[in-house]
Amino acid sequence: MSLDDALTEPVNAGFAVMQPRVNLLPQRVKDRRSMRGRRRGSIMLVIISLIVVGLAYGGLTAYQQVLEGRLDSRLDTQQELLAEQRSHAEIAGILDETQLVERRLEELLADDIAPAEITRALRDALPDGSTLTGLTFSVPGADGAESSAPGGASAALDGSGEVAIGQIEITGTGRNQREILAYSEKLEQIAGLRLPYIVSTRTLDDARGNAFTLRVTITDQARTGRYAGENE
Repeated sequence: MSLDDALTEPVNAGFAVMQPRVNLLPQRVKDRRSMRGRRRGSIMLVIISLIVVGLAYGGLTAYQQVLEGRLDSRLDTQQELLAEQRSHAEIAGILDETQLVERRLEELLADDIAPAEITRALRDALPDGSTLTGLTFSVPGADGAESSAPGGASAALDGSGEVAIGQIEITGTGRNQREILAYSEKLEQIAGLRLPYIVSTRTLDDARGNAFTLRVTITDQARTGRYAGENE
Protein backbone atom coordinates (compact mmCIF):
# COMPACT_ATOMS: atom_id res chain seq x y z
CA MET A 1 0.00 0.00 0.00
CA SER A 2 1.35 3.33 -0.93
CA LEU A 3 1.58 6.24 1.39
CA ASP A 4 -1.17 8.03 -0.41
CA ASP A 5 -3.46 5.04 -0.06
CA ALA A 6 -2.69 4.75 3.63
CA LEU A 7 -3.55 8.37 4.21
CA THR A 8 -6.85 8.27 2.33
CA GLU A 9 -8.17 4.84 3.36
CA PRO A 10 -9.52 5.78 6.82
CA VAL A 11 -11.35 8.69 5.36
CA ASN A 12 -12.93 6.62 2.61
CA ALA A 13 -13.67 3.79 5.00
CA GLY A 14 -15.44 5.82 7.70
CA PHE A 15 -17.10 8.66 5.81
CA ALA A 16 -19.09 9.02 2.66
CA VAL A 17 -17.73 11.40 0.21
CA MET A 18 -20.20 14.26 -0.39
CA GLN A 19 -20.49 15.17 -3.97
CA PRO A 20 -21.63 18.77 -4.35
CA ARG A 21 -24.82 19.23 -6.43
CA VAL A 22 -24.92 22.33 -8.45
CA ASN A 23 -28.15 23.38 -10.29
CA LEU A 24 -26.90 24.60 -13.55
CA LEU A 25 -30.38 25.07 -15.11
CA PRO A 26 -31.15 28.48 -16.46
CA GLN A 27 -33.24 30.80 -14.26
CA ARG A 28 -36.12 30.74 -16.76
CA VAL A 29 -36.42 26.98 -16.45
CA LYS A 30 -36.23 27.24 -12.69
CA ASP A 31 -39.05 29.81 -12.64
CA ARG A 32 -41.16 27.71 -14.97
CA ARG A 33 -40.76 24.64 -12.79
CA SER A 34 -41.55 26.65 -9.68
CA MET A 35 -44.66 28.08 -11.34
CA ARG A 36 -45.82 24.60 -12.35
CA GLY A 37 -45.35 23.44 -8.78
CA ARG A 38 -47.34 26.33 -7.41
CA ARG A 39 -50.01 25.74 -10.06
CA ARG A 40 -50.29 22.08 -9.12
CA GLY A 41 -50.56 23.10 -5.48
CA SER A 42 -53.29 25.61 -6.28
CA ILE A 43 -55.18 23.03 -8.34
CA MET A 44 -54.96 20.50 -5.53
CA LEU A 45 -56.14 23.14 -3.05
CA VAL A 46 -59.11 23.97 -5.29
CA ILE A 47 -59.94 20.28 -5.71
CA ILE A 48 -59.77 19.71 -1.96
CA SER A 49 -61.90 22.82 -1.38
CA LEU A 50 -64.48 21.59 -3.89
CA ILE A 51 -64.57 18.19 -2.22
CA VAL A 52 -65.05 19.79 1.20
CA VAL A 53 -67.73 22.12 -0.15
CA GLY A 54 -69.49 19.20 -1.86
CA LEU A 55 -69.45 17.15 1.31
CA ALA A 56 -70.73 20.13 3.31
CA TYR A 57 -73.45 20.82 0.73
CA GLY A 58 -74.50 17.18 0.75
CA GLY A 59 -74.67 17.21 4.54
CA LEU A 60 -76.66 20.44 4.56
CA THR A 61 -79.01 19.10 1.89
CA ALA A 62 -79.63 15.94 3.88
CA TYR A 63 -80.20 17.98 7.05
CA GLN A 64 -82.56 20.29 5.15
CA GLN A 65 -84.53 17.28 3.93
CA VAL A 66 -84.78 16.01 7.50
CA LEU A 67 -86.03 19.42 8.66
CA GLU A 68 -88.51 19.60 5.79
CA GLY A 69 -89.78 16.14 6.69
CA ARG A 70 -90.27 17.18 10.30
CA LEU A 71 -91.98 20.39 9.18
CA ASP A 72 -94.31 18.46 6.86
CA SER A 73 -95.14 16.06 9.68
CA ARG A 74 -95.91 18.93 12.04
CA LEU A 75 -98.00 20.66 9.37
CA ASP A 76 -99.96 17.45 8.81
CA THR A 77 -100.50 17.13 12.55
CA GLN A 78 -101.62 20.75 12.73
CA GLN A 79 -104.05 20.24 9.85
CA GLU A 80 -105.45 17.14 11.56
CA LEU A 81 -105.88 19.06 14.81
CA LEU A 82 -107.58 21.93 12.98
CA ALA A 83 -109.89 19.47 11.22
CA GLU A 84 -110.76 17.83 14.55
CA GLN A 85 -111.32 21.25 16.09
CA ARG A 86 -113.66 22.24 13.26
CA SER A 87 -115.47 18.93 13.62
CA HIS A 88 -115.83 19.43 17.38
CA ALA A 89 -117.01 23.00 16.79
CA GLU A 90 -119.64 21.79 14.33
CA ILE A 91 -120.79 19.10 16.77
CA ALA A 92 -120.88 21.65 19.60
CA GLY A 93 -122.90 23.99 17.40
CA ILE A 94 -125.35 21.22 16.55
CA LEU A 95 -125.67 20.31 20.23
CA ASP A 96 -126.27 23.94 21.15
CA GLU A 97 -128.93 24.26 18.46
CA THR A 98 -130.53 20.99 19.58
CA GLN A 99 -130.61 22.13 23.19
CA LEU A 100 -132.08 25.47 22.10
CA VAL A 101 -134.81 23.69 20.13
CA GLU A 102 -135.50 21.38 23.07
CA ARG A 103 -135.80 24.32 25.46
CA ARG A 104 -138.09 26.12 23.04
CA LEU A 105 -140.26 23.04 22.64
CA GLU A 106 -140.40 22.65 26.40
CA GLU A 107 -141.57 26.25 26.67
CA LEU A 108 -144.12 25.90 23.89
CA LEU A 109 -145.45 22.59 25.19
CA ALA A 110 -145.22 23.39 28.88
CA ASP A 111 -149.03 23.62 29.02
CA ASP A 112 -149.57 20.42 27.07
CA ILE A 113 -152.75 18.65 28.10
CA ALA A 114 -154.52 15.48 26.98
CA PRO A 115 -157.82 16.62 25.40
CA ALA A 116 -158.95 13.03 24.78
CA GLU A 117 -158.70 12.14 28.47
CA ILE A 118 -160.46 15.34 29.54
CA THR A 119 -163.21 14.76 26.97
CA ARG A 120 -163.72 11.22 28.28
CA ALA A 121 -163.97 12.53 31.84
CA LEU A 122 -166.50 15.21 30.79
CA ARG A 123 -168.68 12.59 29.09
CA ASP A 124 -168.48 10.20 32.02
CA ALA A 125 -169.70 12.96 34.33
CA LEU A 126 -172.88 13.55 32.29
CA PRO A 127 -176.18 12.59 33.93
CA ASP A 128 -178.33 10.01 32.18
CA GLY A 129 -180.22 11.55 29.30
CA SER A 130 -177.72 14.41 28.83
CA THR A 131 -175.44 14.81 25.85
CA LEU A 132 -172.43 16.86 24.81
CA THR A 133 -172.70 18.74 21.52
CA GLY A 134 -169.41 20.64 21.52
CA LEU A 135 -166.12 21.24 23.35
CA THR A 136 -163.80 24.18 22.74
CA PHE A 137 -160.38 24.06 24.40
CA SER A 138 -158.52 27.34 24.87
CA VAL A 139 -154.95 27.09 26.20
CA PRO A 140 -152.75 30.19 25.69
CA GLY A 141 -149.15 29.72 24.51
CA ALA A 142 -146.48 29.16 27.12
CA ASP A 143 -145.21 32.74 27.02
CA GLY A 144 -145.10 33.25 30.75
CA ALA A 145 -148.36 35.22 30.83
CA GLU A 146 -151.07 33.91 33.09
CA SER A 147 -154.41 33.25 31.45
CA SER A 148 -157.62 34.62 32.88
CA ALA A 149 -159.93 32.16 34.51
CA PRO A 150 -163.64 32.15 33.64
CA GLY A 151 -165.82 34.55 35.54
CA GLY A 152 -163.04 37.09 35.93
CA ALA A 153 -161.19 35.06 38.58
CA SER A 154 -157.45 35.38 38.89
CA ALA A 155 -155.29 32.88 37.04
CA ALA A 156 -153.78 31.91 40.39
CA LEU A 157 -156.53 29.98 42.16
CA ASP A 158 -156.12 30.96 45.80
CA GLY A 159 -158.42 28.32 47.20
CA SER A 160 -156.74 25.29 45.65
CA GLY A 161 -153.24 26.57 45.01
CA GLU A 162 -153.59 25.50 41.39
CA VAL A 163 -152.80 27.82 38.49
CA ALA A 164 -155.17 28.40 35.58
CA ILE A 165 -153.65 27.64 32.18
CA GLY A 166 -156.78 27.79 30.01
CA GLN A 167 -160.46 27.00 29.80
CA ILE A 168 -163.01 24.76 28.11
CA GLU A 169 -166.36 25.85 26.72
CA ILE A 170 -168.87 23.02 26.91
CA THR A 171 -172.16 22.88 25.04
CA GLY A 172 -174.76 20.19 25.40
CA THR A 173 -178.28 19.27 26.37
CA GLY A 174 -179.84 18.16 29.64
CA ARG A 175 -183.29 17.04 30.68
CA ASN A 176 -183.69 19.96 33.08
CA GLN A 177 -181.76 22.79 34.68
CA ARG A 178 -181.31 20.87 37.93
CA GLU A 179 -179.33 18.18 36.13
CA ILE A 180 -177.33 20.83 34.30
CA LEU A 181 -176.44 22.47 37.63
CA ALA A 182 -175.50 19.09 39.11
CA TYR A 183 -173.31 18.39 36.09
CA SER A 184 -171.60 21.76 36.54
CA GLU A 185 -170.81 20.98 40.17
CA LYS A 186 -169.57 17.50 39.28
CA LEU A 187 -166.92 18.98 36.99
CA GLU A 188 -165.06 20.20 40.11
CA GLN A 189 -164.24 16.56 40.86
CA ILE A 190 -162.29 16.08 37.61
CA ALA A 191 -158.54 16.49 38.12
CA GLY A 192 -157.23 19.61 36.42
CA LEU A 193 -160.64 21.32 36.14
CA ARG A 194 -161.78 24.12 38.44
CA LEU A 195 -164.41 26.87 38.73
CA PRO A 196 -167.12 25.59 36.37
CA TYR A 197 -169.98 27.95 35.79
CA ILE A 198 -173.08 28.06 33.62
CA VAL A 199 -172.94 30.65 30.87
CA SER A 200 -176.46 30.14 29.56
CA THR A 201 -179.37 27.71 29.27
CA ARG A 202 -182.44 27.67 27.07
CA THR A 203 -185.42 25.44 26.72
CA LEU A 204 -185.55 23.36 23.57
CA ASP A 205 -188.67 23.02 21.47
CA ASP A 206 -190.88 19.96 21.67
CA ALA A 207 -189.99 19.43 25.33
CA ARG A 208 -186.60 17.93 24.42
CA GLY A 209 -184.97 19.41 27.49
CA ASN A 210 -182.57 22.31 27.84
CA ALA A 211 -179.49 23.38 25.89
CA PHE A 212 -176.63 24.69 28.00
CA THR A 213 -173.26 26.36 27.71
CA LEU A 214 -170.69 25.87 30.47
CA ARG A 215 -167.17 27.11 30.97
CA VAL A 216 -164.59 25.53 33.22
CA THR A 217 -161.02 26.49 34.07
CA ILE A 218 -158.13 24.20 33.11
CA THR A 219 -155.42 24.22 35.78
CA ASP A 220 -151.79 23.15 35.80
CA GLN A 221 -152.89 19.83 37.29
CA ALA A 222 -154.16 18.87 33.84
CA ARG A 223 -150.69 19.02 32.32
CA THR A 224 -149.43 15.68 31.12
CA GLY A 225 -145.72 16.48 31.47
CA ARG A 226 -144.99 14.47 28.32
CA TYR A 227 -142.66 17.16 26.99
CA ALA A 228 -141.25 18.37 30.27
CA GLY A 229 -137.47 18.58 30.49
CA GLU A 230 -135.42 16.61 32.97
CA ASN A 231 -134.80 19.74 35.02
CA GLU A 232 -138.47 20.52 35.40
